[in-house]
Amino acid sequence: DLLLARSPEQVTALDAADRLGTRNDRLDDLSEGYVGQTHALERALLDLLRRYDRDALAPDARLSYDIYAWYLDDLVRGQPFAEHDYPITQCRVGHHYGLLSLLTEAHPLDTPADAEDYVARLSRVDEQVDQMLAGMERRAGAGVVLPRFIVEKTEDVLTDYLGTRSRDPEDIAGLPG
Repeated sequence: DLLLARSPEQVTALDAADRLGTRNDRLDDLSEGYVGQTHALERALLDLLRRYDRDALAPDARLSYDIYAWYLDDLVRGQPFAEHDYPITQCRVGHHYGLLSLLTEAHPLDTPADAEDYVARLSRVDEQVDQMLAGMERRAGAGVVLPRFIVEKTEDVLTDYLGTRSRDPEDIAGLPG
């Protein structure tokens, strides 16, 4: 739950806010400092887990131990490559798509408190976008940049998401012009 709580967006997607005693009013913190703290927590949890005597556990608990150890080890081994990705691309896996999905599909809007949380999240979008841009600048400084043809496709996708251009229905349907 400690790692999950560090991702408010994942908490919402898993409908776990009540279980964790939190609200759905924040976005993930993408700042370099927060990511570094999360990495430190991942390492500390793995170290703590490895201190347990696995052999003293019941068979089903050993399986849970092994799965969690694998998961944490995978996270820790991946830390040096945390910014070797492309967080914004033309694909439906980028930051822009996740944020859109969170705000249009995952965020509950059943109560007045849900609506207040939604407005609070909206007020944090600019800050998160700034964090994303800072991360992309760090990536560029390390030589992790999108190929030009993907940048061009991504510009088209983002333009569509932002609603600044309507697509020709014939283009969408793949019909000849």
